[in-house]
Amino acid sequence: MIIRKCKPEKRGQVREIFEKQAFGELERLVSQTLLDVAKGIAREELKNEKWLRSMGKPRRQSYEEVRAMVLEFLGTDVFNVSIEHSSAFLDPVIESWDIDLKTFSVEVLLSNRLASARTVRFQFVETNGIRR
Repeated sequence: MIIRKCKPEKRGQVREIFEKQAFGELERLVSQTLLDVAKGIAREELKNEKWLRSMGKPRRQSYEEVRAMVLEFLGTDVFNVSIEHSSAFLDPVIESWDIDLKTFSVEVLLSNRLASARTVRFQFVETNGIRR
């Protein structure tokens, strides 16, 4: 799912890197970023009955089942996220992602139906240290 959601122009290059280093630094960075984004949305919407029902509808799950699954999802980490969680939360919430392989900035395009924000950007920038 992670490679499928990658922008088409970078997909081949990213796949090649992922295959050379199984769950290497780049794959962990992207996976953690996507997981953090999906968890943030799930955390925001946890009390939104309409959102929970819309998440459960395609999977024919009740509000209560989805809410329990969200709570379980919020307790997962990048090393233990299940295929079920990926298909229930990551896949529908994340439309696509892109990475600048020189700066490692990541841009995530979100579903306009399931997320209030459309795009989330993560950048790694150098800052001057503060001496005390």
